Amino acid sequence: SHVRYAVAAYRDRHCLWCRNQLTEADEELPIDFFVDRTSEVIESAHCAMMVSGSVSLELMARGTPAAVIYRVGRLLHMFGRHVLRVDSMTLPNLMAGRKIFPELVSVGDVEPAIDFLHETTRAMLGDAFYYRRVKNDLAALREQYGLPGASERAADFLCKELQISSDGGEWGQTFRRIAA
Repeated sequence: SHVRYAVAAYRDRHCLWCRNQLTEADEELPIDFFVDRTSEVIESAHCAMMVSGSVSLELMARGTPAAVIYRVGRLLHMFGRHVLRVDSMTLPNLMAGRKIFPELVSVGDVEPAIDFLHETTRAMLGDAFYYRRVKNDLAALREQYGLPGASERAADFLCKELQISSDGGEWGQTFRRIAA
């Protein structure tokens, strides 16, 4: 097979945890593990699987399609469903106002998440039309948010979405400091 899997870990302990998930039957799989090389892995990837977080912005900036898992406990999931009023947990999806990165909130049994990742990446690898559409959507988002001043625009967007004054108040000032 011409497919190789690259696991990008932020820290050595994350990489070790990922390696330890493999069984004897997995030893022959074409999997490479990298620590502190996330940018390089994203740049060279045709597509990716990821957990929701700021890495989604790098995937967006580099135009790399990805399937997103947001793993959460049952209690937090129940709480979040009643408190949060968002259609997505992934920053580029929130910025676009629609789902560009397919995503799944995973609670409890991991099998649905595994199936989701498998089917979504299979579509990215095998359906050229779908893949091109995601790439085009990411390019449009990058054009809108990935140019100089992107951090300030992102801070403005977050303040607007969270209904926080960007020029006053503790949270607005915090977003401004981060963007500066």
